Amino acid sequence: MNLQLFSICIETKQFQKIPLNERVILTQLGCFVNDLNTLHKIICFLGNPQQDELNQQLSNDQNLSLLIMAAGKAFEFIRTIKKACRNDISLKDRVEEYFSVEDREILSRILSKDTKGSTLKKIRNKLAAHHDWDDTQKFLSDFELDEYKFFLGSNWGLARIKMMDVIRGFYITKVYGAKDFDCFEECQKAMELFHDELLDTLGDIYQCFDRLFRITLEIHHCEYSMIEIKDFKYGLFEDFTVPFFLVASDKK
Repeated sequence: MNLQLFSICIETKQFQKIPLNERVILTQLGCFVNDLNTLHKIICFLGNPQQDELNQQLSNDQNLSLLIMAAGKAFEFIRTIKKACRNDISLKDRVEEYFSVEDREILSRILSKDTKGSTLKKIRNKLAAHHDWDDTQKFLSDFELDEYKFFLGSNWGLARIKMMDVIRGFYITKVYGAKDFDCFEECQKAMELFHDELLDTLGDIYQCFDRLFRITLEIHHCEYSMIEIKDFKYGLFEDFTVPFFLVASDKK
């Protein structure tokens, strides 16, 4: 596997060549990228097969929570860069002058997520930012589940309110076009659309931030050192899994 890792160091006096408002924007966007990167890894871990059916079922539910959190974080990145492009003339000019055709296409796809009718925006507004009262009330009034399931144990790591996963799952499948909620294949396809759209958006966000950061350093003539790290340890996504039921050992 051909992996490359670089350590990039920018001295304070070089970084301060960038105007303060631009440093603030880069810092805000960078925080979102770090959070998304962390969530993305855990989502990949949870996607690996579990040791039994119950752990698999609850791991899928746990993954749904992380996907919703990631959708919310992604939307905040999108809203921040959209506001910056609208209010910061220098940033808008930079995009038009220095972004390649591919870069502009990526930015356009990102900004399209903050438009009326955007599926990702609906998930953010209804599930990630808060849990909509009216939608929850409508669901509980209109749908009758076969059972309302909870998992409670002697440790907080054993708890899951499964009925809430069902409610949120119904809303997501509805947003992504499912009509017959009794049809497993239709609901599964809608969930896959949500998963794929979100992960594609994360890829666009990573590329957009990388390009914007590099161009900003170049424009303001910020000198930096870049050293390739030859020897570093890494793992493979398929080698990791996160069991749903977790407890602390008796060891201090």
